Amino acid sequence: MMKIFTLLFIFNLLSPLAWGKELQKIVFSVPKMTCPACASSIERELKKVEGVSDIDINIGSKEVTLTLKDETKVNFRQLIDSIKSAGFDAKLKKSAP
Repeated sequence: MMKIFTLLFIFNLLSPLAWGKELQKIVFSVPKMTCPACASSIERELKKVEGVSDIDINIGSKEVTLTLKDETKVNFRQLIDSIKSAGFDAKLKKSAP
């Protein structure tokens, strides 16, 4: 019985890959992000956006990388506006499936 639950859990984790759907990654440049407090305020705002599944913030490179679980529920303008509401300007650096 435990093996079935383990297999279901693993399948659930890999389901986007199993069905051939890749999650979209988007990278924004945030030039004035300089400290952990900056990163926290940006992350707090981005967590409010429906459709974002993962947020990776790198203060050193001044980049915010987002993984979208459902790109139909979010657009670039909405993401940039969320970063702006944290007090920072952002521009799209790259987007990949």
